[in-house]
Amino acid sequence: MTKEEFLLKGTRELIESFKSHGSNQPTFARLFEDGSTESIGLIFDEKNYKFFMQKLCQDPRVIACTFITEGWLTTSADETKSPSECDDREEIIMLLYNTRDNTHECHLYKPAKNGVLELISVDNDYHGRLSNPFGSAKNMTKKGKEEAILKFQESMRNIMCIAYGQLNHVVPMMFYLTNTPEQVSLRWIPEDEWNDKESLIQRITSKCAEPETIAFMLEFLVEPDMANVILVTDEIQEIFHYNINTKYQKLEFVDKDIYDGEFSRLFNNK
Repeated sequence: MTKEEFLLKGTRELIESFKSHGSNQPTFARLFEDGSTESIGLIFDEKNYKFFMQKLCQDPRVIACTFITEGWLTTSADETKSPSECDDREEIIMLLYNTRDNTHECHLYKPAKNGVLELISVDNDYHGRLSNPFGSAKNMTKKGKEEAILKFQESMRNIMCIAYGQLNHVVPMMFYLTNTPEQVSLRWIPEDEWNDKESLIQRITSKCAEPETIAFMLEFLVEPDMANVILVTDEIQEIFHYNINTKYQKLEFVDKDIYDGEFSRLFNNK
C-alpha cells in the first residue's frame, strides 16, 4: 500500500464508520514501509495521545500515520470557554495525516442533513498539538541532532548576552530545543518558582521526558558578578561560566566545565 492509498483507506473507513454508527471513535493508524498497516483504537485519556503517537512513530519502519477523532467547530471560542461550550458549535470529524517526510494535513468533515459526512476543508500545512507524531528526537540522525544542539546553545548564549546588555541584570531563564516547527521555546522563571527547586525540577524533568525534547538550557545568577548557563541533553551535561562586567554592562565568557548538579540527568527517564 502506498501513502496515497493509505490516506484514501483512512478516509473511506472514517466515512463508512460514521454512516454505520453515527460516530467515530479516536483511532490511530500506521503505515509501514513494506505497505502493511496497523490500526489502534485509543481508549485512554486524550492528554496522553501525543506521547503515545510519538512513541509508536519512533519505529523507523513507520512512514505515515492517520489520527481520527471527533470534535467541535465554532467561531466564538475564546480563552474563557472551549468550543464544546459555545452555542454555535458544530460537530466535526477530524482526520490528521502525517508522514515521515513532513507532510502535515488536517481534513475536516461534518455531518450533512442526510447523515453522511461531507468534507469541509483540508489544511495542507497543519501545525497543531497532534501534528508532529514523527517529532521524537530519536527520529533525528546523530549528525542532525548534534548540529541542532550546537546551534541551539550558541544562539541561546548569544541571546543571553544581548539581553544583559539591554536590561543590565540576569534573571533565571529556561530554554528548550524540540524537534517541532517552533524548535525553540524560552520562559522566564518567576522568583517563587525558582525558590521551589523540587517542583521546578519535576516540571522540567516532565518536559524533558517528552519524545520531541532534544535539549534543555538554564541561565541563572550565581553571584552579583557571576552567571552560569547549563546545557543538558541525553548525552551532554555542561556548564558555561560568565563574569558580569558592570563597568561595560556586558557578560564575559570565562570557561566551560562538565556539569553535575541538581539540574543534571534530566533526560534519564527517556
